Amino acid sequence: MYGWRARIGMIIPSTNAVAEPQVRMMAPDGVEFHTTRLAFAGTSEANVTRFIAEAGDGAKLLADAGVDMVVLNCTAASMFRPGIDAEAVGIMTEASGKKCTTVSRGVVDALRTLEARRVVLTSPYETNAREQAFLEHHQIAVLNEVGLKLKPQQFPKVEPGDWYRQVRAQEDESADAYFLSCTAVRTAEVIETLERDLDRPVVTSNQAMVWHCLKQLGVRVGVKGYGRLFETLAA
Repeated sequence: MYGWRARIGMIIPSTNAVAEPQVRMMAPDGVEFHTTRLAFAGTSEANVTRFIAEAGDGAKLLADAGVDMVVLNCTAASMFRPGIDAEAVGIMTEASGKKCTTVSRGVVDALRTLEARRVVLTSPYETNAREQAFLEHHQIAVLNEVGLKLKPQQFPKVEPGDWYRQVRAQEDESADAYFLSCTAVRTAEVIETLERDLDRPVVTSNQAMVWHCLKQLGVRVGVKGYGRLFETLAA
């Protein structure tokens, strides 16, 4: 059986062309991710509400594949407002009967594990204020933030080196960690370089999601090359 350690169902927006390759890069041997897409027309309240409601359909389809758990892997939707992650988990759990979570819960769990109470936020979005409110609801202060205000189709076109330079431009000595938000951007490639040059932990959406799912399923296997966060699994 493929995924002899764990099989995880992942729901992503229809526009996301990055999450799957990045997840494959970071998943340990014996861990498989199976994907379902949902239409995602943007981050208006109506679009996000529809996306969250339809997550139950996606979770049910993934349950048919016999996955061990389901994760909603869209940061903008699952951080749209405090409490929306609980709504999504409830909808998915009821529909699938499986253990469920969201990438937003993974990010909060990751930052708490790294004892990061003050972070710098970087994203491709226009909606950083919503993510800041979500993080601050969880007692994580955002010291400064930059959103590139890109269209979803532009997200994967930003080179990893450009993300590196943007985060370096936001360097803040008082930060406990740096958070690069969005599951549809190529940021995994610069985690370790940023950690070395900033001397701080770096959390990205896909990295936090993979780590969180492994932790939830008891897969205590260290992953090399993607930051300090994964070291906590083998600790």
